[in-house]
Amino acid sequence: AVLSILKTDEAKANILCLDLSKPEYEFLFNEGYNSFLQTLSSDGDIQTIARWPNYDEYERVDIIEDEGDYSVIAITEEQVAAWSASPTLSWLGYGQFDWSESRISHDIIFDTERNAICIPNNQVSYTPVNNGMPFYVYNLLCELDEPGEYYRDDANKLLYYWPKKDLASTKLTLSANPGYGFNIENAEYIAIKGVTFENYCKTPVYVEANHFSLLGCTISCCGDYAVHAYGNYNTFDGNTMFDLAQGGFDLVSGDLAAIE
Repeated sequence: AVLSILKTDEAKANILCLDLSKPEYEFLFNEGYNSFLQTLSSDGDIQTIARWPNYDEYERVDIIEDEGDYSVIAITEEQVAAWSASPTLSWLGYGQFDWSESRISHDIIFDTERNAICIPNNQVSYTPVNNGMPFYVYNLLCELDEPGEYYRDDANKLLYYWPKKDLASTKLTLSANPGYGFNIENAEYIAIKGVTFENYCKTPVYVEANHFSLLGCTISCCGDYAVHAYGNYNTFDGNTMFDLAQGGFDLVSGDLAAIE
């Protein structure tokens, strides 16, 4: 049944499966664990949740119409048939500004007569969705069609993966920590220095503080930003950040002392 969903013979021959129902993977299904922010990494390189378009590409919205409650976006007949059969489809896109993304995994409707996907406007930032705005869909088994992609079937507790490299000599890691590494609020004059953060689902360093310093730290393979920081006179110096799903910094500050 799974093989029949996959698109190509090459995918069918190369995709492997991990049984997540084993006791050592129970943490993946605990309350508070967000699978959207879960990352699978191969030798420190974040892999991609099965998506369309592939890699880092975006499709541009072709709006059929704005129906008030929904933005109706044209796709192909083949995509309607394949995507609508998936209970886990998610949409990442932008309404009117390319700096405010929205992730939607519920209440998406397929219109088979118009070959369209209907995105609920009440879940999109700055609606309605403008024509030409970027989007992609993800978390689809049928779109697992490139090396380095994976799909997590939570209902059946299975992980499907097309490895880029020989697994015999590859270190695979799955992000396991659903919380913050440091959650600092209502504080001043705190410094974190020389700490390595890896495989967090959420942001490892969340700060609402003044005169805070993050110095010489390494942050990698995390599902969200490396740092969320709110405050004044904060310093970020000499840090190494790589393979982050969202990026390095999400900063709101009246006066940043330094970012290097």
